[in-house]
Amino acid sequence: MEKIALIDYGTGNIRSVYNALNRVITDFSLPHTIIITHNEAEIINADRIILPGVGAFKACVDGLSHYQGLKQAINTKVLEQKAPFLGICVGMQMMAEIGEEFGFYQGLGYLPGRVKHFPQTQLKIPHMGWNKITKHIQHPVLNDIQTDEYVYFVHSYIMYTSQEYIGLSAHYEVNFPAFVCKDNMVGTQFHPEKSQKTGLTLLRNFLSWKI
Repeated sequence: MEKIALIDYGTGNIRSVYNALNRVITDFSLPHTIIITHNEAEIINADRIILPGVGAFKACVDGLSHYQGLKQAINTKVLEQKAPFLGICVGMQMMAEIGEEFGFYQGLGYLPGRVKHFPQTQLKIPHMGWNKITKHIQHPVLNDIQTDEYVYFVHSYIMYTSQEYIGLSAHYEVNFPAFVCKDNMVGTQFHPEKSQKTGLTLLRNFLSWKI
């Protein structure tokens, strides 16, 4: 039985993510159990890590720092033990080196790049609602997900990183990463737990992903 550590650090959409994961596990009879935790030992003993995020970049940085050993435990699992990692929304943005929301704050540094506000636009910010995705690469976590499917976004900031790490993009006056990936790490700017069939497919793929 694999253990999924769903990180609870005070800024994530924990219950919705938990319910979506539980639905996938039940519907597909997957051998997984979900632990909602910020406990260092539970994270070290987990098999997969999911980092949700809602709100400001700095709040997520502070949330990770609030619990003793939390950030180090995540880094140990992801960088040293190569456990599969999924960042959701600001959890994905936290994978970058720097976030520029109301200042400059250090992220986890899993990907090169920065998180910046949407450029000046006549469109409403935050970008909220359903938007089409474009698929750029084949990746196990993107199996059965195609260009022009719709997913659900709520964000005002976007990640700027190298094209080689961008698996899906979306367009809201500018193109921006909707899914990023590197080694054992993936992230979604959209909310898979709110994205119906496409989101559940991605979560199923992540839980089945073999590194």
